[in-house]
Amino acid sequence: MSVDKKGARYCDECGRGIVKVHKVYKGNDYCGSCYARVFPSVPCSRCSKSARPHCNDIGDPVCRACLMSERLCVRCEKSVPRAALIVDGKAVCSSCSPYFRSEQQCPGCNRVTSRLSAAPAYGVVDKVCDSCRNQLTHATCTICRKHRRVATFVDGQGARCTSCADDPSVAHACPDCGDRVLGRGNSRCRPCANKLALDREVTLTSAIFRHEWAATLWGRFSLWLYSSHRANPNLLGLIRSHQIYFERIDAAFSSVLDLTDQSLLRLFGVTVLRTHLLPTRFMNEQLGIEISDEDKLDAVERSRIEEVILASKRESWGWIVQAYLAELDKKGLSLRSIRMYISTANQFAKSVRLERQAWTTGQIERFLASWPARRNNLSGFVSFCRQSQKWDVTLPAKGAVIAPVRNPLAVVSKLTKLIAKVDVMGIEQADKKVLEKILAAALGIPVRMVKAMSIDQINIEETGIVFSLAEKEVLLPPELEPYGRRLASYLA
Repeated sequence: MSVDKKGARYCDECGRGIVKVHKVYKGNDYCGSCYARVFPSVPCSRCSKSARPHCNDIGDPVCRACLMSERLCVRCEKSVPRAALIVDGKAVCSSCSPYFRSEQQCPGCNRVTSRLSAAPAYGVVDKVCDSCRNQLTHATCTICRKHRRVATFVDGQGARCTSCADDPSVAHACPDCGDRVLGRGNSRCRPCANKLALDREVTLTSAIFRHEWAATLWGRFSLWLYSSHRANPNLLGLIRSHQIYFERIDAAFSSVLDLTDQSLLRLFGVTVLRTHLLPTRFMNEQLGIEISDEDKLDAVERSRIEEVILASKRESWGWIVQAYLAELDKKGLSLRSIRMYISTANQFAKSVRLERQAWTTGQIERFLASWPARRNNLSGFVSFCRQSQKWDVTLPAKGAVIAPVRNPLAVVSKLTKLIAKVDVMGIEQADKKVLEKILAAALGIPVRMVKAMSIDQINIEETGIVFSLAEKEVLLPPELEPYGRRLASYLA
């Protein structure tokens, strides 16, 4: 393109300004007057029609139609009667044109791609990627069920393609089975199309199996699945999702006789078998391999136990947990009981950061205060540590654990209100229930423990008042002594 200093386009032959270029040849622009003179009309050397070669060309004259009929794409060498791009004087077909365009960002999805185009007929003025454009121009036809360019939308019925827009009742026979298929053309019905795609997939993938019996099993599974999912549009994707199941069988076993319920359970585990439910059902129907619910439960418990042991191996208490598991195995307990005992032991060891020395009484009391339901499961671990390690450890008696205060601010607020109530009426007139609530809140124990006290549990000594609670002696602070004395008078 030739442009002067003012931005006006001009002819490269005569230099006059032009509005519309009549001919562009080797990067030069020619006006209409110069075109007739520089490109004289002569007979084509191939078809004898009019050809207009450059006056300085020394080769045989060839018309534009003959040139285009023999033109090849510079990339794929396919015939290009109508070029999408001209690169250095050579044609590029529409399929290869994206490889010669620079990548740009799609304004619709911000994806960088070289395939940007517009569709003014559908209101797409800005150039967008193929995916964004197809979302506006294409849809699944409600008649032939093919994803095509939309010709029209029918109210209450959805989109229709060009083939089905004129005659919604148009149909043709399936070339394989002869069933009626909606829409024009010669396409197969869904079951026949699935069968063809499935056969091709099985033929292609059978080569990856090492054993012939595994490839045969894979083919039988595809036929079994097709028999119950003939018209499923996602049948090919469904069978591909289960291919890994048969690949692992092919790699793990050398003979089909090795396939048993226990061997499959050990190979896959319950979680994988649940994911591949269709192959598992196929094994049951075709080979009679059925995995019972009891075996599945045992496998789940066994995997959970292995997870606990594996996690404890990296910790300082792993040695004692593994020794405890060996002791439990000798007792012949159920896997569920072993899993509960070993999980509780690992949880307790983690909470006290157990190493090579015994835990303290306060540590186990705090654990039971937080997890009271773990008491029975923990008793076996305590006995095991006392016998095997000769540790002086015992399980606190029931009701002997004093729970820590969970919300100190709430306790302080409650205690302040109760004391203020007693101050108003006087300590001698204070109600027994109020005194019990004050002492329970101050000591951090349940009110029921104070209510259950007898006069024998209160010892008034020179050093102060001592409460016998949960097999422990609790010395009341001086601030609580008046409330303790008044409670003792009630109990006496």
